[in-house]
Amino acid sequence: MEQQAAEKLGEQVRMVATVSTKGTGKKIMTAGVAQQLGGALGATAANSIAKKRSPGGPGGHSGYMVLALGETNLGMFKQKTGLLKPSCGDLLESIPLDQITKFELGGGALTAPLVVGLADGSEFELEVPRAHKGKVEKLRAALNL
Repeated sequence: MEQQAAEKLGEQVRMVATVSTKGTGKKIMTAGVAQQLGGALGATAANSIAKKRSPGGPGGHSGYMVLALGETNLGMFKQKTGLLKPSCGDLLESIPLDQITKFELGGGALTAPLVVGLADGSEFELEVPRAHKGKVEKLRAALNL
């Protein structure tokens, strides 16, 4: 995935990590509960809960993304699901590293909140699946934030 990200970002990529827009984990859990409840009643309940929280990410994207740490930029890409493994999709945002003022990773059982703050005062509220928290911690350490 690093090679795909490097080609699209236009620079060497040191590491990548999977994140998602805030609320993605809840939507997935809600869909699982709906499947267990079965039928139209469960699906209707899941849709009404999921519609209440859809904040979106860069470019209005919702769902999984790839963070790619380059030499001078942090790239945010759509994550495509492949046959064997996920891959990098379209570039959503390219943030110069000197513009990142905050990279806070919280705790959580299934997902951990991640806030990426920028010099202009804007923030991206994301979440990290538990399986990818270690990679995001390494990415944070590499950013020295």
